[in-house]
Amino acid sequence: MSAGSRGEGSLSLTVAVGPKADFGLDVDMPGNSSSGYLCEIQDESGKVRFTLPVSAEEAKRSVHINIPGGSLEPGKYSLAIFTGPTPPAQPCHGSAAAQLPFSIEFVQ
Repeated sequence: MSAGSRGEGSLSLTVAVGPKADFGLDVDMPGNSSSGYLCEIQDESGKVRFTLPVSAEEAKRSVHINIPGGSLEPGKYSLAIFTGPTPPAQPCHGSAAAQLPFSIEFVQ
């Protein structure tokens, strides 16, 4: 997933995975933040389900985000990428540097 080429209104990635299987997302960070990034996986209601800090050094190449099996249910999610080590105090839908939608489907 490339934060520079995907955003609101773009096609969503669908991840087909077993209910207890780990999976990962490989993401290119948007821009060039000297203070790094904070990635949040948010469910459809905007609740943060998973966070991952990314240093400026790590962001120079694709970042692998490992999602432990069983930690997310089937449904629609968004990977929100914020510049800096912490999200804004009052996050709103437009405050992220990038929003990358994806869905999870369970397979047997």
